[in-house]
Amino acid sequence: MKITDSHAHIFPAKIAEKATISIGQFYDLSMNGVGSAENLIKSGDEIGVSKYLVCSTATRPEQVHAINDFIHAEQSARPGVFYGFGTVHVGLDDIEAEVERIKVLGLYGIKLHPDFQQTNIDEGKMLPAYRLAAEYKLPILFHMGDPRYDYSAAWRLANLLEKVPTLTVIAAHLGGFMAWDEAMKYLPTGSVWTDTCSSMSMMSPDQAKILIEHFGFDRVMFASDFPMWKHQRQRDVFDSLGYSDEIRQAIYNDNFCHLLKIKD
Repeated sequence: MKITDSHAHIFPAKIAEKATISIGQFYDLSMNGVGSAENLIKSGDEIGVSKYLVCSTATRPEQVHAINDFIHAEQSARPGVFYGFGTVHVGLDDIEAEVERIKVLGLYGIKLHPDFQQTNIDEGKMLPAYRLAAEYKLPILFHMGDPRYDYSAAWRLANLLEKVPTLTVIAAHLGGFMAWDEAMKYLPTGSVWTDTCSSMSMMSPDQAKILIEHFGFDRVMFASDFPMWKHQRQRDVFDSLGYSDEIRQAIYNDNFCHLLKIKD
C-alpha cells in the first residue's frame, strides 16, 4: 500500500519547537512532536509514508518570503518526497507577485489558514490572487472550520467558489474542523478536495464514513496534520473504517497524485 501524507507542517530548526508550541496553545491540544522535517519523516516512516505535502502558514506579511524560500529549499532537498505548498498573506503589498513567485519556485500549491491569519476565505482583496492561482493551476489548501470563528466557515468557501469557480481547493479536515455539519451543508459532492487529518479521531466511524462518502472516494486524501498527530494513530483510525483495498489505495495515495499530476 503506497501512502502519502497530504497535509503536514514543517518549520526551520531554530523555530520548530516554538512554532509547534504555539499551534498547541491556539487549539489547547497536546502536540505529538516538534514540527521539523526530520521528525516528520521519522513519524511517517512508522507507517511507510513515501511522500508528503509540506507547508507552513504566515501569520504576518513579513514572514511570507522566508517561509516560501524555506519550503522551496526543503522540497529541493527531498525531491519526490516533499511537495511544497507556499503561503501568502492579505497584508502583502503585492499578493499576486508572491503567487507568481510561488509558481516560479516550482511549489505545488498554496496553504492558507484563515483563522491564524484572521482573514475571511472570501475576502475581496484576495480575489485577484485566487484568480491567478486558478490560472496557474495552483491548488489552495485551506484550513477549514473552527467553532470560535467564521473566517474559515464552509459557507465562505462556497461563496468564494461562486466568484472563482475555476479555483482548485482542498478543504482540510473533512471540510471543517469541529464544523462538519456546515461542511456537509455548503460543500456539495464533487466541488472540492479534502483531507482526513484532525477529524477522524474526533468523530464516530459512522460519521467519518458519511463525510468521506459525501466528498467522494476520488476526492479524499489521507493526512496527518503533523505535528498535531502521529501517523500511526491516523492510519489505525482510517483502516478501522473497513474500506476495500482499492478505496484505501485511492485515499492513501492515488488521489494526491492525480490532484498534483504526479507520476507515481
